[in-house]
Amino acid sequence: MMTTTVSLELAKELWELGLKIETEKWWIIYDKEWECVYIESKEELADTNNYYPAYSADELVAILPARMAGVGLLKIYKLEDEYDVTYASIYPQTHSILCEALGLMCKFLLQNGFEFNGKEIVRKGEK
Repeated sequence: MMTTTVSLELAKELWELGLKIETEKWWIIYDKEWECVYIESKEELADTNNYYPAYSADELVAILPARMAGVGLLKIYKLEDEYDVTYASIYPQTHSILCEALGLMCKFLLQNGFEFNGKEIVRKGEK
């Protein structure tokens, strides 16, 4: 089975780092267990405080910078049994699941001088 969203653990970490974008799937507590479910409208989450966005690869690629000044382009490599997400071979983030590799790159940037401006991840101070 192909994993199409980030793990619950990574979703929590990204949320705590300020990455809050609209998404179709959410991690919620259902019958005392965490489940990844499709939510049509965020209003459906109003009755619970326990939810995190379950970002897809498409959603994460859309907010990552396409180019990093002085470093290079965002590159995604599919290796034999893992994915490598990098900017010109700098800051490589590797995982066997594409969503996780992309999420790890978002996490790395947010922990190292970047922020989410509501639309995309940018260097702090940029618009």
